[in-house]
Amino acid sequence: MLLSASYAWLQLTLNGTKTNVIKVGDLSLELDDTNGVAIDGNGVVPVLDAVGLEENPYTFKLINKGTTDSNYTIYLDNVNLEEGETQLPDDAIKFDLKQDGTTLVRSLLSYVKQNNDRILYTGIIKSGETLIYDLRMWVDQDATSTMAAEKTFRGKIRVEAEQVVEHAPTPEECFQVDGPGTTIIGYLCGTNKIQAVDTCASCSIDYAPPNTPQESPAGRIITDVVIPKTINGKTITKIGTRAFGNDGGSAGLTSVVIPEGITEIGYAAFFANQFTSVVIPEGVTIIESDAFYEVPLKNVYLPESLVEIGSTAFFGNLTSVVIPANVKKIGYAAFGDNSIISFTIKGKESTADFEIWGGSDSPFYGPDSGWLRGSNCDAHFDAHVKDPNYGDNTNPCIHWEP
Repeated sequence: MLLSASYAWLQLTLNGTKTNVIKVGDLSLELDDTNGVAIDGNGVVPVLDAVGLEENPYTFKLINKGTTDSNYTIYLDNVNLEEGETQLPDDAIKFDLKQDGTTLVRSLLSYVKQNNDRILYTGIIKSGETLIYDLRMWVDQDATSTMAAEKTFRGKIRVEAEQVVEHAPTPEECFQVDGPGTTIIGYLCGTNKIQAVDTCASCSIDYAPPNTPQESPAGRIITDVVIPKTINGKTITKIGTRAFGNDGGSAGLTSVVIPEGITEIGYAAFFANQFTSVVIPEGVTIIESDAFYEVPLKNVYLPESLVEIGSTAFFGNLTSVVIPANVKKIGYAAFGDNSIISFTIKGKESTADFEIWGGSDSPFYGPDSGWLRGSNCDAHFDAHVKDPNYGDNTNPCIHWEP
């Protein structure tokens, strides 16, 4: 629908700067848009997402030439308008950011504004790694003429990064393990002593009493935790039930490194800890219920090996999620009560491609059990289940990528 002869103008460039390099210590992260084509259109009109996704993308790379991993944030900044131009509002602009062909986030620009900054994505890039991004932008189908006609958007990409701090391996004596020695069942060096018990009827505060440096086996409180691959010579394969947290407290972790070799993350394993990002390594197949409940995650990497995500596993955190193709089961409100604005599902065309399991009284009884219950996307979920085809636009949060 053409609302005016010249509806709106979107332009995205690096404002004449083709390469930005950020260096901190031995971190060297390069932003390269040498092959990028500016998003630059006159007479732009409101379109469906399916049409906007057919537009040529603005392509850029992040190249980590340093010797350390990096946390990074991709911003979309304003560029000063020319005389006589009026700003096109963020709630009129839709964008799609892909990495290597997979949608990381698709949303209105107004949904990613934080403290006057537009944060498109945050993540971790490893030393020597190159990540390729495609960014598409279009005027949203619901934009009115009053909102957008004869208005202009100009922007540029900015990337900020900080070195991932490498901590020493946490002493083995900080961890409790089960009889076979392959599952971590408690952590003794945190702000609370998370100790394994046979049962936990109420898990009151008495279950995780405050810890002191003198009580810690390491002689100090350790909240930046590097989980060892082996303890007492045994390979660790599972982070067990309430190993680092429970509803009576948490170990107070501010960062955690999960090693390769772990295949399962147990019930409430990291409940209510304080770290904001985590990489779940390849090889993990199961993340049980409440595993990261109320952990203030900004981003999480879910491995391709993942098969099952339990109920409320990521309850109360995250803004965008990419579900790997091998995932077959997602529990009730696994991503509920949070600020999710974009939910990408790889390798499937609809909820019918997920397994229905358990009885009707189980939180895992089916693919329509409310993965996003209580989240920003919840209002759209039921409608999407009724007509769950890729590109149907019934739920602007969920994106199927078969």
